[in-house]
Amino acid sequence: MFKSNSERIITQLVDQLLPHTDRFGAEHQPDGSLVYNNGIMMEVSLSVEDPFIEDYEERQNTRVSTSVYMIFCSNVSVFVAEKNEPVQWFNEIPVEDWENTSNHVSCWRTDGMHWMSALYFEMCKACDPNVAPINLEADCNIGLVSLYRKVKVTMKRDDDNWKYNLLKVEEVPK
Repeated sequence: MFKSNSERIITQLVDQLLPHTDRFGAEHQPDGSLVYNNGIMMEVSLSVEDPFIEDYEERQNTRVSTSVYMIFCSNVSVFVAEKNEPVQWFNEIPVEDWENTSNHVSCWRTDGMHWMSALYFEMCKACDPNVAPINLEADCNIGLVSLYRKVKVTMKRDDDNWKYNLLKVEEVPK
């Protein structure tokens, strides 16, 4: 079976979905915050299970799954929030739960997506710490029907480090 690189697929989708005319277009506000009018939010569902467990019920009991929500602001800032249960709409996620994983044009594809590998190994260990991750079945499902939502994002630099804090997220018409 062909394997695909989920990080690459997500970043290529972002490249196609973001307007090329507003790649770096943040509005600087008097209070020091930045407003991106053309951000996008995506959701992926991740799961890990042991395909060698024959009993369906036992396999489901050891299965580990989570939903991860991502906001991309131009090709600069990436915000990530993990939820064990899917949410109807991302405004159900408090702004404090969003982690800024990247805010620089040269590394949003790498630093911005580094969480995915770390989460994969955490989920494999939670599924079965005695089985090598390569022997487990891992899935990354990107919702194709509701692939993305356009959002307007307001953020402000954290005084203690290089990261930004999310202040507000609003849906905008596509």
